[in-house]
Amino acid sequence: MVLYQTLLEYLEFQDIEYVLTAVREIVRFSKTLGGKFCVNNTDNFGGHAETLKEFEGMLENEIFKNYSWNHSDDKTIDKIFSAFFNLIKKHGEEIIVFTTNYDRSIEEYCSNGSNKLRCIDGFYLDQYNNRFLWAKGDYGYMGKNNAGHDVFLYKIHGSLNWKKHTKYGIERTTYERKPEDSNYDEDFLIYPTLSPKDEAEGKEPYNTILKKFDEKLKSLDICIVIGFSFRDKHVNEKMEDFVNEGKTLIVLGPSGISDFRINVLKQDPAHEELKKWKQSEILRLRDNIKNKKIKMNVHFIQKKLEAETIDKIIHDIERSIEPEKDMF
Repeated sequence: MVLYQTLLEYLEFQDIEYVLTAVREIVRFSKTLGGKFCVNNTDNFGGHAETLKEFEGMLENEIFKNYSWNHSDDKTIDKIFSAFFNLIKKHGEEIIVFTTNYDRSIEEYCSNGSNKLRCIDGFYLDQYNNRFLWAKGDYGYMGKNNAGHDVFLYKIHGSLNWKKHTKYGIERTTYERKPEDSNYDEDFLIYPTLSPKDEAEGKEPYNTILKKFDEKLKSLDICIVIGFSFRDKHVNEKMEDFVNEGKTLIVLGPSGISDFRINVLKQDPAHEELKKWKQSEILRLRDNIKNKKIKMNVHFIQKKLEAETIDKIIHDIERSIEPEKDMF
């Protein structure tokens, strides 16, 4: 357990994405010729490579545990989602949400009948087998919701309750844990690493959802990004194209400026400049990108999203958008 503790406490690792990436890289290295040499001849490395796979499984189980829906947060989530969805309904015809989170908070929020919202997540009810199965990219199979609005939910990195059934294929289940039933041989969740795209390359349902992400970004004018670290290369590429076209990007989160400028624009700030970015509360960034004569229009709201701050955040967003534009 000494090695595990060392990995978890290593100061160069900012969060779990770094830890899990390092573990997987070590496991892969241990299977190479050089890795086998280290296992057999290096005191600090020897004997640990085989147990790292077990450690990786422990981390994956912890991810399921920590992302499972906590209903004690319902009131906070209700206030936040209500504020955002009302804002979107005010300025657009559809509520479109792309998320890299695995939790079921949006699904649970929509399940409250008083909200008059229906969640469309790409799964349909197979009445013959009484199972919710992947609709192969069809998000319009349920028809229009005449009672209220639809929330089109695209989970880019999968969900805690998506599993692969040996007979029925990709299924939305009712439990949020790794498969224990022998009829399920895979969970559909891209674990938090620094290169999540690699795990999803060409694989359903991720492939379809990423294509939908690309399509929607091309068709809409405003995108609000909430709490995203911009570490996903594929998402960053789409975001860069979006702002290259002069569209409006609103980035909400305590470290939005530094995350965007470092991970998307590939800027390398000095310590004092980085400190200044982090201290800024609201900033509008209009710079040429990649030496083009296109001005990007990015607004940063560096506030933590909480029930106590949501009203001020909505006010700040309203100041950053033009009412006639569509957004998600």
